[in-house]
Amino acid sequence: MLLLGLIGPVVYVSPTSLAAVVPLAGLALLAACPRDQLLADWLTPAWVLGLVAAAALVTAPTALDAGWAWQRSARLIAELLAASLLIATLPRFGEPGLRAIALGFGVGAAFALLDLALAGALSGWARSHPDPHSIRISYSRGAVAHALMLVPLGVMMARRGAWGVALALALPGLGAVAVLTSLSAQVAILAAAVVLVLVLAVPATVWVVAAMPLVALALAPQIPYDPSGPLGCAVAASKPSALHRLHIWDFVATRVGERPWLGHGIEASRSLPGGKAVIDLKTCGPQAEVIARGEQVPLHPHNAALQVWLELGAVGVIAVAIALVLAGRRVVALVVRDRWAGAAGAALAASALSAALISYGLWQNWWLMILALVAAVHATIARPSLTRQSAAP
Repeated sequence: MLLLGLIGPVVYVSPTSLAAVVPLAGLALLAACPRDQLLADWLTPAWVLGLVAAAALVTAPTALDAGWAWQRSARLIAELLAASLLIATLPRFGEPGLRAIALGFGVGAAFALLDLALAGALSGWARSHPDPHSIRISYSRGAVAHALMLVPLGVMMARRGAWGVALALALPGLGAVAVLTSLSAQVAILAAAVVLVLVLAVPATVWVVAAMPLVALALAPQIPYDPSGPLGCAVAASKPSALHRLHIWDFVATRVGERPWLGHGIEASRSLPGGKAVIDLKTCGPQAEVIARGEQVPLHPHNAALQVWLELGAVGVIAVAIALVLAGRRVVALVVRDRWAGAAGAALAASALSAALISYGLWQNWWLMILALVAAVHATIARPSLTRQSAAP
């Protein structure tokens, strides 16, 4: 359980270290858990995630940088194997595993808040420029990961009478999100809360939640992202980073059509022709002024659906769609069995979807590990032992 408890602090302090912590946690759980039906539990996530890895391999020969695409695809296989191991083993530890994860995130957020209050005194030794802005940026990924877990895990802990754990997860998390002013984290919490209430009130709405990722994936290249349109004008003055995202998405959507079937290759966003061009981010109107500048595509599209289309083409879209259909079935099935647990699971899915569509690069190893944790937590919530007890009055 120690390694599970470390996930929260690590994602706040050193997110990239999750690439080691999550696989180690999976191996530790494997060593400690009973072996009955373990292979069957592992095969399902393994072959589903394997489809995504296969799509990366299939598209590698025609990639913009085939050599890099082969290397990155091989690494993706290892990352997805680690992900499938966590998804298969965490559910066997039930509530204790969820408690460890929840408490770990609480500790991570508390450390971040204390460090911010002390102007970086706790982490300054590890920073070349320990100014307040860089410190806030460094903790933002932890706040987003925490936001994904906050509503669903908090609800499950409260339903099982573990109010102390629920508060230890929620209070520092809300504090971190408020102080760090992370839009992605705020949107994730809002999405989770709205879906939780909707599914509790009208369980049939879970079908909408299950369909949303597929709709987003299918329509991503067709959506008009026009940064000079009403939405772009609305966010220009208050949130330049949001305006930058619209520019990125608009550019990426136009490039999808160049290679619609096999894409440009995994992580080709980093070297896409024209992607390093510096663009001006302007306000609207006759007195338009430059408020910031940024690269056309800085490393990745900040939108998982567009990234799949751009890099893996229709082949990758089909692989991801299959994974989403199977995940959606599990989300729906859980609501049928237990409304509260199902609503928490649907909230978890909604928060992850919202963050994936506006934030990080899909293949960033720390983000892949967080998505694996999301899937593993949902699988744990769905365990019969938890649903039976969480359904008790």
